[in-house]
Amino acid sequence: MDRLIADKRMVKSSLDALPSGEHVIRDREELAGQIRALGELAEMAASYGFDISGPAGTAKEAVQWLYFGYRASM
Repeated sequence: MDRLIADKRMVKSSLDALPSGEHVIRDREELAGQIRALGELAEMAASYGFDISGPAGTAKEAVQWLYFGYRASM
């Protein structure tokens, strides 16, 4: 999760070098929403006592992380 958020932030900051056109503004807003949603997903998992900031270590954790993604999409 942390790496995904860092990647999204890097892509968003790379858009700063581009002229502010409609597509750049839309992309920045989309990335900001994705970063916010990923943070909220991490908060939800933490409220259940799970730290999803890193990769799953076991198959059970992988299924649990997938379930959190499913719950967040609802």
